[in-house]
Amino acid sequence: MHRNLTDDPVLLSYAASTVPSPLEVSTGTATGGQIIISVEATTEVLCKMIVISVPVGADADEIFMTTPTPVATLNTSDWSTSQQTIKGKDISMPDDIDYAVFTLTNNTAGYAVNAFTCTISGNVNTLSGPATVLLEEYSSPVENPSFSTKQTNFTMTKSDAPAFYVNNFMAVFSATPTIPVATVENSTAFQLNWASNGTSYAIYVNGASTPVYSGTATTYTVTAGIAVDTTFILVATQAELTLYATLTVTVSNPLLTPAAVNTAGNESVGGTFTVTGAATLNGITASSLTISGSSTLADVTGTTATLNDATINGTLTTTGSATLGNSNINGTLNVTGNATLTGNISMVSGGVLLAAGSVIDTQSVYANTDGFAVAFAAAPSDSTKSCWTRGCLYTIGTWFSCMGGTMGSFGNNWSSVMNYNYGCVTLPIPKGSTWQFYGGNASGTQVQGPIYIFWFPLGNNNAEDTYRLLSAEEYAPVPPPPLPDFTTYMNERTDKATQFIRQLESAFGKDLDEATRSQLVNSWLGA
Repeated sequence: MHRNLTDDPVLLSYAASTVPSPLEVSTGTATGGQIIISVEATTEVLCKMIVISVPVGADADEIFMTTPTPVATLNTSDWSTSQQTIKGKDISMPDDIDYAVFTLTNNTAGYAVNAFTCTISGNVNTLSGPATVLLEEYSSPVENPSFSTKQTNFTMTKSDAPAFYVNNFMAVFSATPTIPVATVENSTAFQLNWASNGTSYAIYVNGASTPVYSGTATTYTVTAGIAVDTTFILVATQAELTLYATLTVTVSNPLLTPAAVNTAGNESVGGTFTVTGAATLNGITASSLTISGSSTLADVTGTTATLNDATINGTLTTTGSATLGNSNINGTLNVTGNATLTGNISMVSGGVLLAAGSVIDTQSVYANTDGFAVAFAAAPSDSTKSCWTRGCLYTIGTWFSCMGGTMGSFGNNWSSVMNYNYGCVTLPIPKGSTWQFYGGNASGTQVQGPIYIFWFPLGNNNAEDTYRLLSAEEYAPVPPPPLPDFTTYMNERTDKATQFIRQLESAFGKDLDEATRSQLVNSWLGA
């Protein structure tokens, strides 16, 4: 069947989008994507049929792979859909492109149009770039019924896969897979789920050298459960890159070793309390407390305290002096006087990449802890092309920015030299505050460079738990400073160069042809 596409504009109103946006090309494994076309309701137009043609194949101007065949679904029973694959020549397009054609037929009486959505799903091919989706409708105005074919098209963008990531490492029960759990009962089965674009994964338990799981799935069932509190270490791999994530699951009724003693009631010791092994003590009140062995404490209150090799999982409060040797405080440490810290200090456990790309929309972030925000404006892969990138951070009512891309300078004998240019800005962010980030490339340059936004929290918490990305409804973004547009500047230089060449033509009484004039203008501009 051959269809000649018309230039008549469509009568219906459409909205086209993709999930994700933009579509992500497949890398080691197939990456799925969706094209979503929404049709607005109207009482002024009748429509018998809508035909959507999606280019399929392996090239950059094609969207989905041919196998498996893309499929279309509708959210209404007013319309039905059929599908076929045709050559581009059958719709007056290039013959070397195949199209998956979805024909939507209106089943309503009188061909009325109510709002509905068509979702086309498939595996995105491996090459990034723009691709065009064609749409035809066989429609007529209500006031003057005369059905004819009209057409429009939509450009869909495919981009390279996002930066390597691992997040949302959590435990769940299979019956409630969307509700995370932190505590399970002894020997009760549960699942470990995570989100990542890695190609393979392994899970280790409590430092064991052999993984309990290895594979490509992003879920693992702990069938036998666990008997005691257990730390799971997730190792994600993508090519030469490796990322790690940890998760500790506690047990509400643990199976403890016989050497341990746990009492749930109140205990009183009238004389000297001596522990020769490790001890775990909760809710201690003493006028003078000295512990020289390995101990785990919770909520310690005393006039003076001397602790060596102790872990405090609650609040440590002393009204007098406190001496801590090799001690970990996992709760709150309140210091109302002077504090002197001697030795090495560990305050930063790692960071997280929040965003990357040549264009980063303004995003608000709530800080759950003190930390450092970093914007890194990088350079493009080609140092000989003009590029101007900017990374921006916003806090205390001010945008702070850095510039990257490429930079022009002078070499020997004042020759022109282009080279890479990198920029970085780092800001301290207090806990409980909201900050923003943004990145982009100037218009009118030859290539675009990447921008990266990082978050480095203070403390040993999981970096993913130390911040929260806010929606525009929660915190309205502050407009960032505008990016420069070099197009106008280059046009002005070209106009001045052309004017100068024409003056030379007039001075020498010789008219040049357009090609020679253009060559002289480019030489003048150094192109």
